[in-house]
Order: sequence, then C-alpha cells, then structure tokens
Amino acid sequence: MKLQTNLLYAAVLSALLVPTLALAGNSASLAARANGLINGSASRAVQRADADGFVAVSTTVDANGTEHVRFTRSYRGLPVIGGDFVVHSRNGVLQGVSQTLRTSARPASLLPQIDRAHAIVEAGSRFGTGFVGTPQSRLVVYALGKARSAPVLAHEVTLAGRKADQTPTQMHYFIDARTGKLLNKWDAIDSEKRKDVKSDLERKLQFLEFADFQTISARMGVGIDALLKCVDGAFAASMAKLSTPKLTRALQSAVEQQQPPLSGRFRPKMRYAHQGGSNPPIVVIHGSGLDGVKKPYKRYLENTFRNVFKLKGTPLRIELKSAVNPFEGRRKPLTEKQDSQRRRRKIVSKRRYG
Repeated sequence: MKLQTNLLYAAVLSALLVPTLALAGNSASLAARANGLINGSASRAVQRADADGFVAVSTTVDANGTEHVRFTRSYRGLPVIGGDFVVHSRNGVLQGVSQTLRTSARPASLLPQIDRAHAIVEAGSRFGTGFVGTPQSRLVVYALGKARSAPVLAHEVTLAGRKADQTPTQMHYFIDARTGKLLNKWDAIDSEKRKDVKSDLERKLQFLEFADFQTISARMGVGIDALLKCVDGAFAASMAKLSTPKLTRALQSAVEQQQPPLSGRFRPKMRYAHQGGSNPPIVVIHGSGLDGVKKPYKRYLENTFRNVFKLKGTPLRIELKSAVNPFEGRRKPLTEKQDSQRRRRKIVSKRRYG
C-alpha cells in the first residue's frame, strides 16, 4: 500500500513538473530566436548601439504562432529608461518591433557633471521631509519624452515615504546629470492599483473588522514603526482588564438601545456581565432564555463592548449563560383537594361533551 502511495505521489509530481519545465525551455528558445533577430535583421529596427545590452524579461505566443519577446536595454552597463522594446516574429521572420526609442545615438560621455549628492538634494526638495530610510541613487540613460530622440545621462533618485492618507509612496526622480534639472518623476506604487488592492482586502477580510490596517514596505522600511505600535496596542487590548460594573452598564445601555429579538414567545433577559478571560477578552453575560440569542445580536454586543473599552486589534468573545430553573423537570404532587377537583372536572367534561 505504501509503495502504491509513493508511486501515486511520483506520478502527480511528474504531471506538475513536466509542463513547468517545458514552459521554461520554450521561453528560453523564444528568447534565443529573438536575440538572433536582434543580432541580425532587427538590429536597425531596435535602434541598437554598439555598446547596448539586452535581457529578455517575458515571452508570449499567439494562437497563430506569432511570438512576442520583451527586452530591457542597457548601455555600457547603465539601464536605459525608455529603451524597452518587444520583438514580434513568426517562423523566425521579423514581423515588427514595438518601442518608443527613436535613435541609436547615446550620451557622448558617461561622466556626470552633477554628482549624486546634488541630485539627491534636488529630488529631496521636491519630495519634502517626510521620506523614510536612505535615498537611493543610480546613473541611468534617460530616453523618455523629448529624450527619445536624444538620450541623456541622468541620476535616478528613489525616495520612499507616506502620503497624507497614510498610504506608502515610492517616488522616482530623474535629474539631468549635466544640468541638474528635473527630467521626470513618477510614483512606482500606482494609486489606482493601490485603491483596488485596499478595497479588495477590506472585502475579503471583513471578519477582521476589529483589526487596524497598516500599509508597509519591508524593502523600503516604510510603515514598520506604525505596524509595531499596532502590535503593541493589540497585545495591550487582548490583556485588558474589564471591570464588572462598567461591563454591566454597557450591557444595559446596549439592551436599552436595541433589545434582543424574540425567541419564540419570550424575549431573552440579560441581567449582568463580567470578564471571563483574557487574550482574547471574554465577556460572560448572565440572564434567562439566552439560548435564543442569535449571532447578529452577539456581534452587536461585541462591537458595543469594543467601542466602550476602546479595544483595537483583538477579537472579543461573548459567552451567554442562562439561569437554571431548579424546578425544571420536577412535578409538584397534587393535594387531596386538587386531586378531587381534577377528577370532578373530568366527570363534568365527559357528561357535557360525551
């Protein structure tokens, strides 16, 4: 039996790995064919310079067999911003090239006249003082906008921080390495995508409504301090001591604003509450007929206690305990007079109704 199980695992792993290996090999062959075109018939079409370098980053194949390979470009080891292109081919024949670069010309010199420190100061003056961590800077060949026809040497300065709405931002500034002027800037964290991700998380994590949401970037070191503060606050809330009088008053106020729904012919009665545990906090409510209290009302009570005691970052459990009727299941014996009356009622009922 064990041998059969191992053979089954081996078959499943083989079925999973073979398509993956085939895909990796197919991508490598697509990139190799596209590289061959760049070195041959597509050399002029991609605006290739003598010191250009290319790296294939993605490949796709259409249903009709047309291959699309995306490349990034570098010049003497420096990234070319705006130098990316896609080679389209079919059966080894070039179909076209998609790119924005318009020239094979490159900067005459790769020695910057404006040093790195000056570029960081220029970018920092535009970002403000709210950045986090150490600014990053690198030399690049900038080939966007007007520079598509005449690429220039530039400093790319990266600054990370937080916006006014506490969402992270990672700004990229391109400073001309010859004049010190700002060529372009953009936020690497797309605002619309950020909103979509945030709304999607809020929808999927509705069951964590008690938790604080913090946006962080571990790579850039943004939001870590705020996250640690939330962790400390969550631990303090989970270990909070809840006084019985305050809990009872909060319970009575909640019941006055919204009574529990009827359970059959009777309405559950809630008398008092006390703390039954910590980490997470447990609130025990005593009363009668509490077995009929539904989950929505329990959530209402949880939110009430959480707001009253300002409990952030920790769940809260509600336990309901109904008073036990000591006479439940016990019948009190009839007295001699009661027994006589019962027998007389039976006789009268039989005469009257037959």
